[in-house]
Amino acid sequence: MNIEQWDVHAASDDELRAHYEFSLPLVAELDPQTPPEPYALWRRGVLETFAFHETRRWVARDSVDIVAAGYLELDRSGDNAHRAQFNIEIAASHRRRGIGTAMLAPIVDTAEADGRTTLAAGTPKDSVGEAFLAAVGAEHAYLDRRSRLQVKDIDQSLVDGWVADAKAKASEYSLLLFDGPIPDENLQAVIEVHETMNDAPREGLDLEDEHDTPERFREREAKLFA
Repeated sequence: MNIEQWDVHAASDDELRAHYEFSLPLVAELDPQTPPEPYALWRRGVLETFAFHETRRWVARDSVDIVAAGYLELDRSGDNAHRAQFNIEIAASHRRRGIGTAMLAPIVDTAEADGRTTLAAGTPKDSVGEAFLAAVGAEHAYLDRRSRLQVKDIDQSLVDGWVADAKAKASEYSLLLFDGPIPDENLQAVIEVHETMNDAPREGLDLEDEHDTPERFREREAKLFA
């Protein structure tokens, strides 16, 4: 089994497509009700770069085929410089062979070399991923609950009631729609709204407040409208 660092920007389209094909059954395993992301959209996301964010990637191959992949995300903004986010994916046919533990080793080494003291990862409850994280000594810190609503099941009369009620309760507010980049005169206010999420519960997460800047906001915005 060969684990190697993978530079997506040096990869051929065939290599990128092979990685995409490897990921499809894993995505379906996590969320079988959601259609897979089209290759073109996935490729754009993988190749996207940001000045304030760095992603290191590794793959494991069994002869030629990809059987595992891992990545480490490093925030370069200066916020939460003590922590990093990682993820490891193993093909179902190659689990419980020590590949995940082997993949974790270069991730930990890279994080330590970058001065990170905390590694964070997420996985569905009661999954093989949760069992793996427990086995390598990870501590449960936060439970993210998600709900799904089918549009066909929406009670329109209930929504209409909310809209009517809002006219009275939110009479001092106005709704702004920006068709394109946020105007300069509204940018700081939008950033301040985003930063209200620093008040969100963190439970046991080793996570400090995160602060945005106009420069970082504009960089993400430019990628969105590119």
